[in-house]
Amino acid sequence: MEPFTRVWVFFCVGYALLVFLTLHNCGVGLSPDSANYIAAARHLNMGDGCRSYDGLPLTVQPPLYPLLLALPQMIAGIDPLNALPFLNAVLAAGILALTAYLARPCVSNSVWGLLTILAVAANPAFWRFVSWRGANFCSSCFCC
Repeated sequence: MEPFTRVWVFFCVGYALLVFLTLHNCGVGLSPDSANYIAAARHLNMGDGCRSYDGLPLTVQPPLYPLLLALPQMIAGIDPLNALPFLNAVLAAGILALTAYLARPCVSNSVWGLLTILAVAANPAFWRFVSWRGANFCSSCFCC
């Protein structure tokens, strides 16, 4: 494994740990969209389909994030609200890893690559989405 790869893997794992510990201790900020995602995940686990908190079908937001939130409860019985810190940490690390992967051909050495990852990780807008709205928005926009 080349040095740049080792550095960004270590950084992504460290950042995921930071996100998880912060969100686990302070809690995840919730919005009406977040409430819809959590309600949809709970409804999926009850067998009611993808429904919002008012019981109507969830048609405005995409269903992949509620499916991801429903998985921990299906597998281990963990409530979707309690799974949010872990899921957001994994998605944030995935965004940083994808950033490093895409920046790799464009940077001349590992210092510039690390600065690229740091620029994304230290961006207040990125941290806001990771900690409040959820990394699902960032990851879906970035992967498209």
